[in-house]
Amino acid sequence: MDGDGEHDRLDQWLVDVRGDDARISRQRERWLAQQTAENATLVGALVDLTESNEPVVVETLAGRRINGLLRAVGLDFCAIVEHNRWVLIPLGAVTSVRSTTAKQRGVNSDRPAPLDSTLTEALVDLLEERARLAVSVVAGEHLAGVLHNVGQDLVTLRLDGEGDRRAHVPLAAVSSIVVS
Repeated sequence: MDGDGEHDRLDQWLVDVRGDDARISRQRERWLAQQTAENATLVGALVDLTESNEPVVVETLAGRRINGLLRAVGLDFCAIVEHNRWVLIPLGAVTSVRSTTAKQRGVNSDRPAPLDSTLTEALVDLLEERARLAVSVVAGEHLAGVLHNVGQDLVTLRLDGEGDRRAHVPLAAVSSIVVS
């Protein structure tokens, strides 16, 4: 009987150890998930949503809702394709981002922007094309015209239908830019 008692105690000890290991593993997973959530950034969430290829709605300080697919995340902006047009949104103008599908998984990462580019650099790339832009500013104004110049903190448009008149818009006031 002594051998059976020892065997039973050993079996119970193994059950207890395995239970402790499982409990510790669950606690560790919860702790890691909490750490990830606490370190989450807007850029990290945007990167996750870009990779999920799920439609999103981005709301801006100007009250505009941009619906489409996130296609790029830069150092200070993101790019969405909405109705076959690119929309560039400064991160500082984003008020919320949400998936439009029910299957959204958690997007609590602190990953860096995959595009090592700023909004200014993206606009400079569009200068050669003399791209047509529709610029929404935080105060609600909408300006449309041909991209004329990009400075360190300024975008200049030659306004549609106004001859050679230009609008100079500080990049800090930009809520979104639609590239036509």
